[in-house]
Amino acid sequence: TPATNQTAVKDRQTVEDVRADRPDWGEENLRSVPWRDATDPYEVLVAEILHQTAAAEKVEPIYTELLATYPSLNDLAEADRDRLGDIIYSLGFQNQRSDALIKIGQELRDSGVPSEFQDLLELPYVGRYAANATLCFAYDEPQPIVDANVVRIYNRIFDKEFDYRD
Repeated sequence: TPATNQTAVKDRQTVEDVRADRPDWGEENLRSVPWRDATDPYEVLVAEILHQTAAAEKVEPIYTELLATYPSLNDLAEADRDRLGDIIYSLGFQNQRSDALIKIGQELRDSGVPSEFQDLLELPYVGRYAANATLCFAYDEPQPIVDANVVRIYNRIFDKEFDYRD
């Protein structure tokens, strides 16, 4: 129908406008954080797990301390649960997160962080967002990284409801 075609054209133009503005916005607004340039799959995966339900400001000192204390998957596999819990305590869910991190270390210490989406999803505390972010940042694979903030912007721009959990 003509109305549907007009909407599609308007949406396509809006997408192009947003894409054109994004690089400039990023250069002007992105802050420097230790994980921003991380390409090591272990470091990227740790950052993604720590960021779940936690603000970047809270994650930064914890990420730095965790990697200094447990610089490899093998170190993480051998981590003391209570010590690890003390490091990540302020992020919440320290018992679940500690158990998940130790299990990840134990499962991956010999093979490394997987480079396949389905394999990442099988890890504890790793969902679609963390799996896609790990593939994107650690393995340079273009992946959709969609969180609640992205959805909120999308919904405002296009006046549509989009569910990123599907």
